[in-house]
Amino acid sequence: MSKDTRRTFLKTVGLAAGVAGVAGATATDTPGTMTKQSSQAADTETNASTELHSSDWATFQFDARNTGYNPDARELGETPWIEWSESLSDELASEISTPTIADGVAYLASEYGRAAAFDLEEREFLWQNEYTDRSTHTDEAPTVADGTMYISYGWQVFALDTETGELVWTFENPETGSPANGCDAPKLGASSTTVSDGTVFLKMRIETQAYGFALSADTGELQWSVEMSGGDVEYAANYGGQMDTADHVPAVGDGGVYFTEGGTLYAFDVVDGTLLWNAPVHVGSDVYGPEPNAPAVVDGTVYVTMNYRDDSGSNPDRRTFVTALSADDGGTRWQHELAGDIHLTSPVVADETVYVGETQTVWALAADDGSVRWKGSETDEFRYTTVAELSVSGSTVYYPREVDDEDSQEIAAFDTGDGSLKWQVPLRASVNAPTGCALVGETVYVVDDIGVLYAISGPTETANWRRTLDFGSSESFRTASADDTSVYAATNSTLRAFDREKGTERWSISLGENENDTFRHVWTTVADGTVYCSLGGDGGSSYNFVYAIDDATGTTRWHEKAPEGTGRPVVVDGVVYVGTESSLYGSAYVTAYDAGDGSIRWSSEFDSDDPSISVEMTGPVAVQDETVYAATTEGTYALDATDGSEKWTDDRDAEAVAANDETVFIVGGGSVRDRNVVALDPADGTENWSSNHDGETLTLADDTLYVVSGGPSDAQKLFALDTADGSERWTFDTKYTYPTYGYDYQATLTEPTVEDGTVYIASDDRRVYALDADDGDTLQRFELFGDARDTPALHDDTVYTVDENRVYSFDIEE
Repeated sequence: MSKDTRRTFLKTVGLAAGVAGVAGATATDTPGTMTKQSSQAADTETNASTELHSSDWATFQFDARNTGYNPDARELGETPWIEWSESLSDELASEISTPTIADGVAYLASEYGRAAAFDLEEREFLWQNEYTDRSTHTDEAPTVADGTMYISYGWQVFALDTETGELVWTFENPETGSPANGCDAPKLGASSTTVSDGTVFLKMRIETQAYGFALSADTGELQWSVEMSGGDVEYAANYGGQMDTADHVPAVGDGGVYFTEGGTLYAFDVVDGTLLWNAPVHVGSDVYGPEPNAPAVVDGTVYVTMNYRDDSGSNPDRRTFVTALSADDGGTRWQHELAGDIHLTSPVVADETVYVGETQTVWALAADDGSVRWKGSETDEFRYTTVAELSVSGSTVYYPREVDDEDSQEIAAFDTGDGSLKWQVPLRASVNAPTGCALVGETVYVVDDIGVLYAISGPTETANWRRTLDFGSSESFRTASADDTSVYAATNSTLRAFDREKGTERWSISLGENENDTFRHVWTTVADGTVYCSLGGDGGSSYNFVYAIDDATGTTRWHEKAPEGTGRPVVVDGVVYVGTESSLYGSAYVTAYDAGDGSIRWSSEFDSDDPSISVEMTGPVAVQDETVYAATTEGTYALDATDGSEKWTDDRDAEAVAANDETVFIVGGGSVRDRNVVALDPADGTENWSSNHDGETLTLADDTLYVVSGGPSDAQKLFALDTADGSERWTFDTKYTYPTYGYDYQATLTEPTVEDGTVYIASDDRRVYALDADDGDTLQRFELFGDARDTPALHDDTVYTVDENRVYSFDIEE
């Protein structure tokens, strides 16, 4: 929605009623008399799921009971894929709520008072609205019910029309007035909303005082309100424990609405807010810093998790519990003490089992007596997160988490039967795990901490297979290539062959002379039944090699040491041409090896007149019409392919080179900002034309030159230029940015591959793109679990690519 369609507040609901209060286990007198504020209250018996479609996840933890269990969602199986992902941070913000899903639309709230509806099939915004000009902070999902989206923040609740995004009504906590911004602002907090039978329930806080509210879902009119206190709320307010009320979402069911506050669970009548009962959910009397989570109510039992300290000495102990209480009278049915970790999720209840996530593990407890059914492995490490909720479908527990030893986010799936880890799907962000997942149909929807919305599903129409290898920290995939039988993926120490159809490993071979050899530069090319692999160190190292490996058996046909760091091998007419990738010690080289036995046919050295300057070659050579072209920092060299003798030289500092029958193309000039794409005559190197495009790689296909341009501070783009005059035909960039470590990260691109009128290019935005060669339109996108490392490999309508430790196979759509 454009700014012109954003609406200001339509109205602010006047509040004529006072606020009733509850302190400890009993109601206070004036103003502690609980009064019914409106006759439009909820029915006594409430089943929140009747208001939601079976295919929806339209509120925090699926339903008004906060079960976290969607019985109609189907588990993903053993091999999940990212069906698609979309970065929403440009339109909304990087901090976006957990999505709520209703009728094929994701509803999202973000910081800076923005809300949006996102069509999940078309993957586009239906509307966006800035519903308040106050700076907001929201983690939990909004609620969608009966055509209205409910968002809570601080001291306010906003109701928006789900069709248009227009503001319908606003409710403000009557105790706050209009609080100031900045340092003078009071500490405020609000839970997400729970909507049931036409009533909106939520918890709010002003400093150490907590309130429960029931509002008309249609008008925002106050129906009743209560005050609550329990436990050491002053400690919590001062140290942040209780001020974060986002995960204190009330549960509604079995005739009551249930709130947590401090160390106490409260049950109120849904109709008029009468206190039904309250009960402490801690052990001992010396309790401070209690941190409860959202309760869940199922089959007459209320389940709640809580952590707190029970010793006010210099080294107080943290204790964590799951407690089950009777929904009728608050009597304790059972209580189970957990490991005492600082982080604890809300309980999820499914199939007579209570699931709880703790900092180091996941627990499954019997719902009837609290006995432990299983406890996840503590070696499967978690990192502390402020909020991360479990969810369940089928036989799978889903847990958004931050991995301790990798500083990364992921969705982990555990088997409900024994707690074994089924799979992990990594997300892009590296800090603060998502607050929860929405499970709908056969898809898991989640938003990460940098504003990317993911749809995670089972095998997609184009996904063939994915192979993951457990490498050490010093090893990762660098490059991939393919032929009729295999996909060849090289790390910085090993070359592996995978069956092209099934992805099973056929063979592997260690590279280098010593067991622990690793290489910075690794390149592969497949030709005539042989995989040619070039390896290079940081330049100047003695560990630089060229290998020829039998593609069927993985045996080495020959290998030779190479001067300096090697670049990608180019195989033409029985000769392997390899250029220096980089140099620290003066010269660069191009060497021609006999493809059959590895003997050196010739080697040409390029040096500088200034002995203090090292000559660098940053890309592969180009071979055309018995001429080898090499782009170096001292210029472009045209060499006779038979003996390496020099034909001509262009003196411009060159970054890349490509050639066809009629033209030699280089990226040349002075500094990076002054470089141009230049077309040279192959006969003598005279300039034909120049185009104002900097470039890092050049790729030729038919009458188009593809240039990847840009650097770390600017988003890289792919330019398609006419080879006749350098005119620009079209431009592509991923349009993918996200804020990280104080700056906007810009995605980078690999060199493209062109085949049958389609351009394939990979990016460290974790995608491979298929583009129409005529106009640059995106035809397909293939989602990866990590940053793409090299040019995609193509064979028989299949795309192969690698990230840090995975090899992928995708079908190309016709």
